[in-house]
Amino acid sequence: MKNKNLTGYLVDVRDELTGSITISNTLDALYDILNCDLIDITYLTLGKKVFCVIVDDEGLLKDAPKISAVSASGRPMLVGNLLIVSADGGEEFASLLPEDIPLIEQHIRFIATQQYPYPYPAICNIHC
Repeated sequence: MKNKNLTGYLVDVRDELTGSITISNTLDALYDILNCDLIDITYLTLGKKVFCVIVDDEGLLKDAPKISAVSASGRPMLVGNLLIVSADGGEEFASLLPEDIPLIEQHIRFIATQQYPYPYPAICNIHC
């Protein structure tokens, strides 16, 4: 990764926050914001646009993981904090465009589970 800033959309299920965030484009910054030691990258589609999602690779191994992404059919897809960035950067992470933020925000919902009955934000209706 090049050492420059990266603007993405954070879904923080631990602190129950969401929003656009700009961080240093380093592994240490990603580990810090995602509260993890190892990242993984997946892709999701919102509408007709594909985004890159950076997640905790060991999220399912943690005690009582919180769901952070739900498919259009209601199936849990990802757990733990996640950072959504542009998939247009090729092999590099790319910052979101300003018009990407409202598209992402249209898919933020408050969900509750049996383990976490108090609603918290997650990204919903995604296609992986």
